[in-house]
Amino acid sequence: MKAKSDPRALDLHRVQTWVELCRWRYGRYFAGQSRISRDLLLLEEMTEDLVRTERLLGELSVAAGDAADQQRVGVRDQILLYGRERDAIESARAEASPEALAGAMAQVANECFAAYRGRFAGKSRMSRRPGLLERIVGTLSGTLSVMQRLRDAGDQGEHGEQLLKNIEIVTANLQQYEGEVESVRGAKTSSSIGGLIEALAESANELFSEYQEHFAGQGRRDRDRDRLAQIIEGLYDAGRQMDELQRLGELQANTQNLRIVLDRARVYLREDSLIAEAQRARD
Repeated sequence: MKAKSDPRALDLHRVQTWVELCRWRYGRYFAGQSRISRDLLLLEEMTEDLVRTERLLGELSVAAGDAADQQRVGVRDQILLYGRERDAIESARAEASPEALAGAMAQVANECFAAYRGRFAGKSRMSRRPGLLERIVGTLSGTLSVMQRLRDAGDQGEHGEQLLKNIEIVTANLQQYEGEVESVRGAKTSSSIGGLIEALAESANELFSEYQEHFAGQGRRDRDRDRLAQIIEGLYDAGRQMDELQRLGELQANTQNLRIVLDRARVYLREDSLIAEAQRARD
């Protein structure tokens, strides 16, 4: 009914989904977490997403106070929140003890390794998002720099040996990931537009199947939220790439696929909140 009465309704729904994904990612990866172990480049990516959605909402708004304009105000507030969060993370790291900072950097690195395993290892390169891997590489590079600075300062005490091991692990993985960035970009460059659309659709279908197998019709109290988070992040990656393809022109198959991906993402976001609620009640 909304779509029939307002030609902007479908576009507004699509933009709202990107906003909801940003809010979920903030709640998942930042709210209530130790700031010294948070990923600044992830926060930067989320901020860029919100800046883009604010612009789109401005284009959809026809009058002050309409639905698009109200959403735009909320997005502006989120952008300011993320800016304050970035400053707080940087301050927390500057004030942290060497031991705490070393432990936090190890946690950041482990989260990068988990993201790579879940989203790249054994996956078709044509459907992978280069921007994600570049963010992982950037985060690991920054993490390695902090670890090396702590090593050179020589004030790690009994944790010094572990720090050296962590530096070796991060260095090895970073070299591998840097090479993989070029491989992913090469696979995409050599593919046709039709091939990219098909690869992204297949990737999304795999995520839908994983959700059906592990979540649909299952008791929420014992579901693995980390697994669901990987599914949601996978849909985010597929959706981002589909959205970029749309900027090349109206691609009917891609338009349909993007709509399905964003609709499923909203369903899975709601399911994650219901699982969290059920598990809180259980505990």
